[in-house]
Amino acid sequence: MAWLIFRSQLRWPRATQCAAFRSRAAKIIQSSQGSAMLLVDVYLDKSPIQGIGVFAKNHIPRGTLVWKLDPNYDRRIPVEVYERETGSVKAYLDRYSYPDRRDPNYIVFEADDARYMNHADDPNCDVATPEETYALRDIAPGEEMTCDYNHFFEAGFDFLGDR
Repeated sequence: MAWLIFRSQLRWPRATQCAAFRSRAAKIIQSSQGSAMLLVDVYLDKSPIQGIGVFAKNHIPRGTLVWKLDPNYDRRIPVEVYERETGSVKAYLDRYSYPDRRDPNYIVFEADDARYMNHADDPNCDVATPEETYALRDIAPGEEMTCDYNHFFEAGFDFLGDR
């Protein structure tokens, strides 16, 4: 992650050489790295399950935290806003968002590639908690990462067809 500092933001010349400035910048960078959404390297590809899927680039050990909700990027959208939408926006939200399990007045739209994670009856990722996803077992490089959509939809769900 790159950070841009404009000269107008600097309080004195050569601020980057100041120990206090370097310390504050390091804290900002560390905190931003710790809150990234998908926390493992992935790529998107054609899925044998449906449409596009999320695939592991590297081995992911069982128990690894693979995703974490980040309110800086993942958006909670009020249900009344969602229900007013029509056309392509509504179709996009239907496909890539899900009910917020913490508050039924919202849906969650993930801003990263986790939104392409497909359903499996025997998934390799655990989405039982609303803000974190863990690897249920070792995931091999090139293996599709999957979750159980039933955690998101109490009354079940329907596949919307290929993307």
